[in-house]
Amino acid sequence: MKKQVVVIGTIVLLMSVGFSGCSQIMNLISPEKNKFIGTWNGTHYNYEFVSDDTFSAGEINGTWVIKDRLLVLTIFGSSQIAYTYAFSDGGRTLTLTIAGGTSSEVFTKQ
Repeated sequence: MKKQVVVIGTIVLLMSVGFSGCSQIMNLISPEKNKFIGTWNGTHYNYEFVSDDTFSAGEINGTWVIKDRLLVLTIFGSSQIAYTYAFSDGGRTLTLTIAGGTSSEVFTKQ
């Protein structure tokens, strides 16, 4: 009987440690950043945001970061573009507007 209690206790302990490790990994990606990850279809082009901070838009590739409530894209071999952003429709619609501008485009999550 003692042996069964020790075995069950050990299994419960290992499962607790394992599950707590999973939650720590998920906490590394902020909830705001997590909203962007995936493929977004727009009228003129599509974006794919990856959790490793890279993005692609057709043949354009680069890195992305959320900074001061702006989406900042750094295009490889070029420059940076900053967008204000707004999510709607439960996070399935994303509106990007060039920071300081009025031109915007609406994207739908695939």
